[in-house]
Amino acid sequence: MPSGAKFAIQGFLYQFNKTLLEILTKDNATAVTIEGIVEDIDLTFEDGSVEAIQCKYHESREAYSPSLIHKPLLQMIDHYVSCGSPKIRYKLFIHVPQSQPAPRNVTNCEIDSARSSKRFKKLNEKIDAVDFDGQSFQKVCALEFGPSLDELKKEVVEAFKSTSLPTDSIETLFYPNAINAIVDRSIKQNVSSRTVSKPEFLEALESIRKTAISRWTLALKTRESILRTRREQLKTNLSKNSRNRCLLVPQSTIAEFDKEIVLFVQDFIAKYHFKPNHEKPPTFCLDCDANLFLEIRQRLHQKGIKFTTGMEISDQFDQDHFYRQPVTRIISGSQVQAEFHIRITCHSESHNALQHKGFDDMYIVSEAKFDVWEQDVEIESIPVESFDELKFLLGLSDVIR
Repeated sequence: MPSGAKFAIQGFLYQFNKTLLEILTKDNATAVTIEGIVEDIDLTFEDGSVEAIQCKYHESREAYSPSLIHKPLLQMIDHYVSCGSPKIRYKLFIHVPQSQPAPRNVTNCEIDSARSSKRFKKLNEKIDAVDFDGQSFQKVCALEFGPSLDELKKEVVEAFKSTSLPTDSIETLFYPNAINAIVDRSIKQNVSSRTVSKPEFLEALESIRKTAISRWTLALKTRESILRTRREQLKTNLSKNSRNRCLLVPQSTIAEFDKEIVLFVQDFIAKYHFKPNHEKPPTFCLDCDANLFLEIRQRLHQKGIKFTTGMEISDQFDQDHFYRQPVTRIISGSQVQAEFHIRITCHSESHNALQHKGFDDMYIVSEAKFDVWEQDVEIESIPVESFDELKFLLGLSDVIR
């Protein structure tokens, strides 16, 4: 991963962890707005006052300098002069390695430095157009130097221990699910949907029994533990012989799709569709280019894997034909020969394939939304980025590479 992308992800995770810490440590009456009207985090207290927090994570910088807060400081000044509410306080929560002074208000020098910056000319022009009292603003704007991301996460875990949630599931269930819940709320359009109180947040967390797998939870230092926990959760249904399973695998979300997909299908069959009592062929829905789908079918045929595409009797996808049970016959003792081993389809050619009502389990290897049949189906979201991780989660491999 390029260093710029890595630092960007760390910056978001820092904000999400700080948000989570605020939720866990504030009293039940405090409302926490994620991506607030004012800043990254808005805290609205019972008396109506607001603390607006903006987070900045500068792991790559060696020391603090006022230039690191020019933009967020000017944004706060801009809000201050346009809003003018005496009930709003501002806080810059910033991490810079080797900078851990005590919290303080911003200084006149820091304000003057931002106001003289030529990089943010438009912001300064807006502020110049109104009457700005720097000394009054200084009294309501605090600067706090936060710990590293790892240390902040430790504070979050400790805060979790003071709640009613079981402590043995904090790091592998509640913590990743909490980060994921904050991410989900942060993209909501409605402010009320981005606002939550501690009791409401904890109640929602307690009701979730599956560990969230997403690009954010997999970016956490507890990645391996999260994957191992999710594997154990998936094992319950994967260990059952008679399950009608569907796997939705988009080309765009997983690395080396064209190279690995055929081997993945072969491994899945070898694990979950090889016994006589494995009566329900798995369904593979591939969201990929039509030409690549043709190549994949050719490669499956070369490996002796028999399949149906639902298009054998017509150039249009036939759902009834696709989901028929394969004709089987016993060829030697208890050995069974089936008409086909799997169902495989291309999402672009068969949009209604995922509206089948007979699935027991659906594994979606993506964070994207697909139009699938959801009633009475165990839908498992596992948006990993490699087939190695996917094979580990589904029990096809015992190692995480």
